[in-house]
Formats: sequence, structure tokens, C-alpha cells
Amino acid sequence: MDDANVLKPKIINPEKSLEASEINEEIYNTIIKIRLAYDVEYTMLLNDGIDVDEVNTLKTIRDKLQDVSDMLMRQGKYKG
Repeated sequence: MDDANVLKPKIINPEKSLEASEINEEIYNTIIKIRLAYDVEYTMLLNDGIDVDEVNTLKTIRDKLQDVSDMLMRQGKYKG
């Protein structure tokens, strides 16, 4: 086999890679944005009189996102 055709592993430059705290901050901020979107959707569904099961599903998802963001805060991985 020709060496030129062998895939070589990509070397990640540690100076350019994200720090764990930056990654956790991105995760936390994304969770907050998703939670806010669910809050808006949840309120709209309640106001429109949509099926209670749909509303409860959204509430469950939002609660799980809250749990994850709380866990990140408790572990000190992101200090908001």
C-alpha cells in the first residue's frame, strides 16, 4: 500500500482548541436558549388550549434541560 494514500490522524493544535470551561460555557448558553424557547412554546400552547399531553411533554423536556444546567453549575464546570 502506498504511504501517500494512508489516512493520517489530524493533529489538533492545543493552542487553538477550546478549553473545557469554554466548551461548558457554550453548552450552558445553548441550554439556556433552548429552555427559553421551550418556555415561549409552552406558554403559547397553554394559551391556545393545545392538548395537555403535548404541553406536559414540553414541560418534561424543559425540566430535564434545567437539571443539566443546574448540574453544570453545581459541579463548578460553569460559573454563570
